[in-house]
Order: sequence, then structure tokens, then C-alpha cells
Amino acid sequence: MKLIVILCLSLMSLKANAQIDSVDQLVSKGIDSIQFSIWNVMNKELSTRNNVQTYQRLIAKKRLEKKDKKLFLKTVVNPKSYNQSRAVLTHHNLVFSLYAENKIVLEIKISSYTGNINIGKKTDGIFIRSHCSKRFSKVLVRLLKRNGFLVLMDDLLTEGIRSNE
Repeated sequence: MKLIVILCLSLMSLKANAQIDSVDQLVSKGIDSIQFSIWNVMNKELSTRNNVQTYQRLIAKKRLEKKDKKLFLKTVVNPKSYNQSRAVLTHHNLVFSLYAENKIVLEIKISSYTGNINIGKKTDGIFIRSHCSKRFSKVLVRLLKRNGFLVLMDDLLTEGIRSNE
């Protein structure tokens, strides 16, 4: 019985590592621009029992400058930017839309509340789920500050990335 449990855990670990290694394959070298947006998201998981609301409101969006684009792409493809933990909540409020030839080729959605990260390639239906490491969190906070977004966010909603600083 112990052998089966150990085998299952080993296989799950290999699968998780394989997902992280494939981020580099998802991010194509032809990325023209990156749009960074922050959202006010309320879903059933974050609502109180007496006040169940769901909505998504765009707070701000901005095209990343060349140096920020380079920093973000370098961080996204680095395997050390991710760790194996994952919060249960599905909330996300930071969205990076990666464009090539004026079309979105990849969306990276991050929860500043939990640190969860979802990477999706719409054209191929490929989807990766992981969690931001300290390294990635520091880059996110830097990008929020540089683009004037950090002042728009509640401190509680940045707990998932600030706790990694």
C-alpha cells in the first residue's frame, strides 16, 4: 500500500514539474506587446453568506514598456518563478495578455490574493496552473508600482504576492 502511495505521489510530482517546464514552450518568441490589466473581481468564493455577488470590473490597463515586457517574459519562462503549492480559490485579478501580430496568443492570469497563476493558450487549448514564487512575486509588485497600479489595490488583495516578498 505504501508503495502505491509513493508511486502516485512521484507521478504527480513529475506531472507538476512537466507543466512548469512547458511554460517556455507556451511563450512564443514573436510576442509584440503585453497588455497588463487589473480587475476588481468578486465571485461566490469571496462573497459573504448573506451577500453573494459576482462581477468583474476593469480597473486599469496599460501596455507594458519594452523593459517591463522583457522583465516579465524573462520571469515567466524561468522555472524558479513557480512553486508547487496552490490555493483552492479560483480568484484572479491581474491579467497579462500577450499579443503577436495584434492577436492575443497567451493569457496569464494571477491572483494577487492567493498567488495562484493560470497560463492559457487559447489557440491550442493548453492550460497550466501553478503558484508564484518569491521571485515572481517581487517582479509582480515591481510592475504594479512602475505602472501606477499598486495604489489602486487594497493591501488585503495583494497579500498573496506580498507575503512572498
